[in-house]
Amino acid sequence: MCFGRCAAVFAAALALSACSGISSPSKDNRDEDFTHTLNVGEAAADNFDVGKNGEFAIKFIALSPAQNVVLGVTLGQVVNGTCSFNPVPSLMTLNSLPYSGPINKGAYCVVVSDPGSLVAAETYTIRVSHP
Repeated sequence: MCFGRCAAVFAAALALSACSGISSPSKDNRDEDFTHTLNVGEAAADNFDVGKNGEFAIKFIALSPAQNVVLGVTLGQVVNGTCSFNPVPSLMTLNSLPYSGPINKGAYCVVVSDPGSLVAAETYTIRVSHP
């Protein structure tokens, strides 16, 4: 009599015990750091490959000499070897929240630009975290 119900309860308990909770899709991401010196009015692009769908995050981890400068950051896709991106960047600083969101497998680029805030060359390191 209990066989059918007991088997169902046992199967459910077994399935739940195999779960260790919800894991963050970004926990297995890898970080790539890119460093450049950006001159007034210029932009720099770096390519990277995403191996699977997941989440990305982009943030500045170093700025010098001015640590409070605002720079533009854009995520683009590499199409036929060329970085194709939206010309309107997100504005970021050293301590701003990361530029982040979902990302699919493929070839991408990150573009850092001077939105008109530089008065001298600025060296930056930007970290791209992706699957």
